[in-house]
Amino acid sequence: MKTILISPSHFYLYQTLAVPRLTAYLKSKGHTVHGKIIDREIYNFLFSPEEMRKTFEKIKGKKSSLVATCHGHKQEIEKKMTYFSNICSLGEPKAEINDRFEWMLENEEKIIALIHDTQESMEKRFTTLGKEKFRNYFERLGFGAWLISLAYYPTTFSLTMGISMRYNPQVIEDIMLAINDKEENFLIDYYQREILPWLLAENPGLIGISMCHFSQFIPGFTLMNLIKQSGLSAHITIGGATVTDVSKFLLKKSKLWNLFDSVTIGSGECTLDELTKSLDRNGKRKLEDVPNLIYENEGEIKLSKVKKDFSIDDAVTPEFTEKRLYPYIPLETSVGCPYGKCVFCHYPFILTSEITKQSACYRERSLDLVIDDIVKLNKKYKPLLFCFTDTSISAKRLEKLAERIMEEKIDIYFWGFIRAEKEFTSLEFCQKLAKAGFVGGYFGLESASPRINKLMNKNVDIDDVKKILKNFKETNIIANIFCIIGFPTETREEALETRKFIIENWQYLTGEISLDPFYLQLNTPIMKDPAKYRIVPIDRGEDLKVDFNYKVSEGLSQEETLELLKQLYDEFNLTYLSIKFYSKIIDRKFFNVKSKDKLGAERLRK
Repeated sequence: MKTILISPSHFYLYQTLAVPRLTAYLKSKGHTVHGKIIDREIYNFLFSPEEMRKTFEKIKGKKSSLVATCHGHKQEIEKKMTYFSNICSLGEPKAEINDRFEWMLENEEKIIALIHDTQESMEKRFTTLGKEKFRNYFERLGFGAWLISLAYYPTTFSLTMGISMRYNPQVIEDIMLAINDKEENFLIDYYQREILPWLLAENPGLIGISMCHFSQFIPGFTLMNLIKQSGLSAHITIGGATVTDVSKFLLKKSKLWNLFDSVTIGSGECTLDELTKSLDRNGKRKLEDVPNLIYENEGEIKLSKVKKDFSIDDAVTPEFTEKRLYPYIPLETSVGCPYGKCVFCHYPFILTSEITKQSACYRERSLDLVIDDIVKLNKKYKPLLFCFTDTSISAKRLEKLAERIMEEKIDIYFWGFIRAEKEFTSLEFCQKLAKAGFVGGYFGLESASPRINKLMNKNVDIDDVKKILKNFKETNIIANIFCIIGFPTETREEALETRKFIIENWQYLTGEISLDPFYLQLNTPIMKDPAKYRIVPIDRGEDLKVDFNYKVSEGLSQEETLELLKQLYDEFNLTYLSIKFYSKIIDRKFFNVKSKDKLGAERLRK
């Protein structure tokens, strides 16, 4: 029996890890399996001349309403069009919104050709384009994505944020409306023309759809709806981190169950292995014996009898479909969080579910296996960068990993999510990491207010963070920080302490600065005791609710937080999920003749 695993559209720069890892694991068990990364394939379709002309036709058809809508976003429109016209030498568009639309329509064929050529160049050369071209080309494609957003307004399409619709992916009724809305959901046409014919020709017995983020829910369920309508008899199972988060809500019957046949909870390897065997065994579907599975039987939703934890040491080196030169390769070396005490965070519970009683403990993959993964992937894909997707890598484990990389003489660059631990305040420690190829770390400052940081149970010393930033700058490690604005009871004055920290340490903040509002989420310590933090959750009635609105009795409200965040983003000229970090790596890798792998400028000339 053939199994097909699919990852819906989400992020342009690199593939998500789930499908490549599951594909490799199932193949190691002798199954016939194919991984389909729509994340990578959809752009060649959407940015083709044929599809871009359809996009322009849609924009022309709704021009009047779009002009009226865009008047409320005049500054943003001006910025996009001016930037695009400059990098493409199309001439400066006029000031008024209507004139800017006319400019865009007058340059239709030039814009279409530029976007198509840009996509082809990115596919062929990718990071070998060099820092400036890569940034410019990424922005060009971003403009193409924005044009698609105009054509299907109010749907928005982003290379870094995926697809967002006016429909709430946490509301079942909204999902059911979205998957049939041809005016706003451009994926329907794409799936019907590109994916369904392929699936019908392959005729798989099992289709697994991995949804690791809510932004993948509507894309994923849209595809399932079309598969069911096509008459293909394949069993459809859904899984992924976010599916596991909402798995307890899927234990009750809903319209969603018309779109799939089962729910895979947790890591997925053991479940998919046993599910494939069950479906392939003389047609007898003994789903009750498949571990960590929710399934429908005679109109009832049931949880399988078997509960099983998956050891990360049993994972297999991922198998990617990456064809671009020097890609970004994600790799997981641990599950959970080694600290796991921040009161706002649900990551310690990732890929665990209360209904299967899976443990939420921190688990590490043996360093021998991690090194083996790195060696194999480095040889096969020659990546520009390894992206360790662990929730957090402790300083001690990162040091051991760096030592092994140097001992084995492995020539790579890598980054990961870390904590602002004491070890990083040592310049010698940072030098060792840099020598091994550690080029950047993402870590949470969260708040520069000592009171708020303590209330978060973040256990971060602000003075240590300052030393870490200086050490990173000294050793050429790129510092990327996360901050939270509007944590419960935080005053405007306390929030502005974080602003002051950013200003005072601006020269050392060499990478991304992410400012986020506080999110009240399911399965977090603060959600279990909201009164302690002077907030009252508001039950909005979503069917798959993971995020909650709330009322405050003191401190910044949600509305005040968002207003302050807008001011800070404007003041610091920040872009949420930009490519600043990645473009710095490109610059370092390909244009520094002293780089550790000796690529240098000469290689580019050849």
